[in-house]
Amino acid sequence: MSNNPSSTIITERVDDIPLLLQQLEQMGVPQLLDTHFPTHANWFRG
Repeated sequence: MSNNPSSTIITERVDDIPLLLQQLEQMGVPQLLDTHFPTHANWFRG
């Protein structure tokens, strides 16, 4: 932690996270990530 007396603490609201996750889902971001970053063979469960 800084000993600077003028430092401030910034908090972010987390109540919008579910909304943002749903919007990403509707935009197809998970499919894009799966396309560009395929699952490693060690993670595959048949």
